[in-house]
Order: sequence, then C-alpha cells, then structure tokens
Amino acid sequence: MRLTRLAVALIIIGIVSGASPDAWAGSVSFDFNDGNANGWIFPYNSGQTQFPGGVWGVENGSLAQYTLTDGNAGLVDNLVLSDQVIEAQVRTTRGYAGLVLWYQQVDSAWANYIAITTGGRVDEYVDGQAHTYYYDVHGLFQDTIWNFYDLKVEANSATGDLAVYLDGVYLFTHNTSTAYRTGLSGVYSGNEHGYFDNFSVTSDDISSVPEPSILLLFGIGLAAVSLAGLRWKK
Repeated sequence: MRLTRLAVALIIIGIVSGASPDAWAGSVSFDFNDGNANGWIFPYNSGQTQFPGGVWGVENGSLAQYTLTDGNAGLVDNLVLSDQVIEAQVRTTRGYAGLVLWYQQVDSAWANYIAITTGGRVDEYVDGQAHTYYYDVHGLFQDTIWNFYDLKVEANSATGDLAVYLDGVYLFTHNTSTAYRTGLSGVYSGNEHGYFDNFSVTSDDISSVPEPSILLLFGIGLAAVSLAGLRWKK
C-alpha cells in the first residue's frame, strides 16, 4: 500500500500532537483582580427558602458575600463537573465560608449540593433535606477574621470521597451519601462576611487544549512541506 505525502503529513501531525484535546485535564481559575465577578452566578438561597442568594461583590481583589442569611452560593457559570479538585483562599469576619460542589438547582427554593466550610463542617442538601456533619479540626480556622486560609477539596464522584486540606495539610475525608455527584462548583458563605480569592477548579471534565509545542509546530511544518511537494509534482 502506497502512502501519499498528504497521508504521511497527517500521520506526522497525529503522532506529535499525541492526543485529542479532550484527553487533557483542564483548569479554570479566578483571582478577581479585574474588579468584577464575570463568569459567576449567584442563585437564590440554595438550602431553604430565604431570598435572594446573598449580596455579592468584588472588594480589594476578592469575591465578597455581605449578608446575614445562610447558605449563599457563588458558582462558576456553565461548568458542570463530577471528579474535581476545587480550591480557594477563604476568610470570614464572623460567619462561615468555604467551597461548594455538585450544585444542582432544582427550583427557586432549594438545590442538591455539598458545602465544606470553616470549622470542619460539611453540609449535604439532598432532595430538600439537610444533613450536617462536623469534623474536629482543632481550632485551625480560629483566626479567619484576619487571615485567608487555603481550603482544598479533592472530590471522587465514584466513591463519594471528599478529601479536605487546609494550607496544604490533610484534615479529613468525608464520604458523602448523596447520589447527586455532578453539578456546578464554587464558593459558599453565610452570616456575613465571606471573602474568597485565588479560586481554581481542575477536572478531566474540562477540555483544555495546551499551547502548541515545538514538536507539534515541527510536525505542522513537515506537513506543509509535504503538501508543497505534492502540489509541485502536479
């Protein structure tokens, strides 16, 4: 079987590129230094029937939530994820602040989701029912009134395990009972004020196309040369 120059060129590109774009895990991040919350949504109070879903804004390069109401979620818009690593710097003046994931808005009154907040608290909202769990974190969040903490959760949708880290140190693993293990991701706050910075979420569900490597550009160059030679012979 004879291969044309065109076929060889396409094979070269395929080899050096290595995989389709969907094969790479992707990441989305926000530092809020542009002074706005573009790309975020703030739904109705997500746990019960309070309205609206907090008052949100960007203050000194951080996303802020200002109200006394409970269960206020800020979510990355149009980004539905299952397995993920979600992380943010969190601070609160007197209430609580943390991360929310697998958020599914059911109607204007409630949603399915899981929130992990300061104080070692995990809240699961499942089919309109609240389930709260507490883990002993030895007072590690006591000075959130002054300082940001880096809170990270590694979520495994197959097992339901949520591994929680504070400033890079492992705290605990919560095994969720919910069957709803996909949804939107973001931050969570109540009882004023909650502040969030350097938010990121990484997941295989996010398509990410890497910058063209030198090898890939070389392959494209070979393809161009091969095509030019093919046209020249005509």
